[in-house]
Amino acid sequence: MAKVSFSKNTANTDATQSVAPADAVPAEAGVAGNKTATGVSEVTVEPATTPAPASAGYLVQRAPAQVPAPTTPFSDSADEIDFSQIRLPKFKIVQGVGALSQAFSPGQVVIAASGDIIVPLNEAPPKAGAKNQAPQVPAEIIVVAVRSKDRYTEKTEHGDDSKQGRLLNTEAEVFATGGTTNYDEAAATGKPLFRPMCSALILVRKPADLEDDTGLFTIDLFGGKWTLVVWDMVGVSYTNAAKTLRTARRFTFLRRSWAARRIGITTLHKSYQNGHAAFIPQIKPLDPELTAAETAEVSALLSGI
Repeated sequence: MAKVSFSKNTANTDATQSVAPADAVPAEAGVAGNKTATGVSEVTVEPATTPAPASAGYLVQRAPAQVPAPTTPFSDSADEIDFSQIRLPKFKIVQGVGALSQAFSPGQVVIAASGDIIVPLNEAPPKAGAKNQAPQVPAEIIVVAVRSKDRYTEKTEHGDDSKQGRLLNTEAEVFATGGTTNYDEAAATGKPLFRPMCSALILVRKPADLEDDTGLFTIDLFGGKWTLVVWDMVGVSYTNAAKTLRTARRFTFLRRSWAARRIGITTLHKSYQNGHAAFIPQIKPLDPELTAAETAEVSALLSGI
């Protein structure tokens, strides 16, 4: 019977590694049988050679590491720019108070861009009872899309819409900050009043007589120059424009699409029982109605936003 012996080397020696030849195959355990005098076979067990793990005895050949290509934080792709990174001009109606009223006539419709660029789209409407005055020329727009959910903006002193207070996303946020959406409650308690605001993305056509050196009107559509702006409708604009446009989208001239029609915007001076007055927007659909292909061309502007 083969003897199996174990030896322990107590000396400190350096471990060595051997490279296994390519055709090396670990030996299997051998078994040999010998007859004994009693007729019982004596089994001799040959010591088995167990293959060493790669980390213990074999030198493993590995593929060279892949070096990643150099990257850059810069890109020329417009697809990587989302709407939160875009700043568009604002569509505004000049009222009797605020910064705009110091440079333009109340009732005018203007575009307010960055860098204090203000572009008038028409003249103020004639005063009530005035004779021999031409009617106000409409500012021409096309609605591209309207924000589905209203936000809530804090009313500023003296109705100055050129100064925006806090802007909250929901009515619940208004109540959580101690505000209210009710005029009477605000008057009785002194709570901050928040009004609903509807935001629309619109195209505005450059007036024919406007000498524009601002570079705003760069979109060519339907034989004219247009620019993309945001109209935040709040207060009298919410009541007289946002509700009118949403009604038209649901039931009348915009039922096919927001971009189904060109729209003319003029203003009208209106006095209220509380002694206040404001210029309210007047909305009129313009003929002819846009074709399906023209509507699709307008709607395609959303694909880049």
